[in-house]
Formats: sequence, structure tokens, C-alpha cells
Amino acid sequence: MNTVSSTGTRRREQDRATLSTLRQDPRVREWMSIFHKATGLAIRLVAPDLEIDSAQWCGHENRFCHDAGLKGSTICCQARELLQRKLRSRLVPQQVVCGSGLTEVAIPLTIGGRHYATFLVGQVFCQKPDARSWARLTSLMGEDGDEHRLARLRGAYLAGRVLPEEILQPLVHMVTLHVCRVANDLRQNAAARRPKRRQRLKPAQQPKSGKSKRSVKTPM
Repeated sequence: MNTVSSTGTRRREQDRATLSTLRQDPRVREWMSIFHKATGLAIRLVAPDLEIDSAQWCGHENRFCHDAGLKGSTICCQARELLQRKLRSRLVPQQVVCGSGLTEVAIPLTIGGRHYATFLVGQVFCQKPDARSWARLTSLMGEDGDEHRLARLRGAYLAGRVLPEEILQPLVHMVTLHVCRVANDLRQNAAARRPKRRQRLKPAQQPKSGKSKRSVKTPM
């Protein structure tokens, strides 16, 4: 039991170290920033459990979600739980539409079949939002009272980025390819740091003592 427990602890520490390395890698952060500026899509690097904490993630978030404070809300948590179930079922890019009508894609970073991190991409509308979808959303959020805040949120919601599915999917594919390259770099770096095994030298083959006996035919 102690051996199993210590092995699990080491693995968790390794997972956290790998995720920390990714978050601090300037190349990863720069690529995420370039992607966000070029596409307008939110992109975040989070833990495998998709936990989004201000101290535990880096990236760029959708303006409406940020202003509305949806991070940690029921709407947001339901979408995360659905993404988690999909990722547990199969470690491939998974897509959901949250209660706000925003599409989000989770792209897992895996090394040797182990899930070390997840890139969340999207928070974008695949269909243009309208007054009806806003009314449904406000009822889900339970928003009331501050008219100025509601007006500001409504403006941010209706002005949200719209990206048809046929355009979103190639962008998701591009991120997936980049995540594969990042995973490959991590794998190669880990292999380079791993101590090389000393090869055992085979003992030199000694010549056999004595002469081999040959059958000699005696002349008749």
C-alpha cells in the first residue's frame, strides 16, 4: 500500500511540475497570445481537471464571460463537467456548447497516454446571438436589479464573436497540431535529461583450448 501511495504521489508531483513548466514556458505563452490576437478566440492553459483558478491558469478569456463573472458559475461548471466526462471517455479534442450558447473545445496534452494539461479554445458563438437568447440567458443567470450592468452585459453578449463551425474546426485542428508539437518537445527534453544506462560489455570470446578432433581415414 505504501509503495502504491508513494508512486501515486510521485506521479501527481510530476504532473504538477509538467504543467508548471508549460505555464512558465515563454514560447507557449507567446504562441497563445499570437493565436488570440490573430483569431480573437479565447485560449487558456489549465490543469487536466479543467479547474480554472486565477492563480492556476494562463491565457485569454472571453470578454462577456469575464464581465459577467461566469467563471465558477453554474453555467460554466456544467460545461466543464460535460467536457471532463468526454475527456475521461476519450482523450481527443472534445467540444461543448455552454448555457450561454458559447462553443468551447478542450484539447488534451498527453505524453505516453498520460493527461498532463488541457488547452481550452473557443468561448465563441457558432450562431449569432439575439434578444431571445439573451432573455433565456438572463433567466438562467438570475440577473436583475442593476440596469446599467445589465445593459453593459447585454452589449458585450450581443457583440460576441461569431465563428461558423466550418471556420472554427480548422482553427481547432491548428491548435491540436501545436499541442502535439509541445508534447513532443516535452518528451524529447525528458528523454535528454534521463540518465543513460550503462551497457554491459560482453566478455571477449576465448578461443577453445585444444585442437578439434578430426576423423582421419587410414589408407586401405
